[in-house]
Amino acid sequence: MKRAGQNQIVVPRRTARRFYGHGIPKVELDRLAGRLIVVEGADGSGRSTQIAMLVEWMEGSGHASVQVGLKRSTLVSEELEQAQEGNILSRTTLSLFYATDFADQLENIILPARHGAGNGRNLA
Repeated sequence: MKRAGQNQIVVPRRTARRFYGHGIPKVELDRLAGRLIVVEGADGSGRSTQIAMLVEWMEGSGHASVQVGLKRSTLVSEELEQAQEGNILSRTTLSLFYATDFADQLENIILPARHGAGNGRNLA
């Protein structure tokens, strides 16, 4: 990747999509529209502020957005909260809870939004 000047944004080259195994069952990647934008950062790093500004800009530009995050799955969010408060689960079990949380959001929020994104929608 080349270096950017002070006022330039460098977008990395597209690489081939790779999956461990065979990818997500029954999902045709070529049929997904829109964009998936991931924002990561430690607690207190301004992640929520950046997301709010991005959503405001996108929606102000006429693009729809959907936000997902840890512990937002309706399937396991309450149980995950309780498990963390009581500190009763092993690291492996807690990791499986987080994986379930993500899988539920992927199936019920992210993929449906990406399928509907062909109408000029974007996903943040």
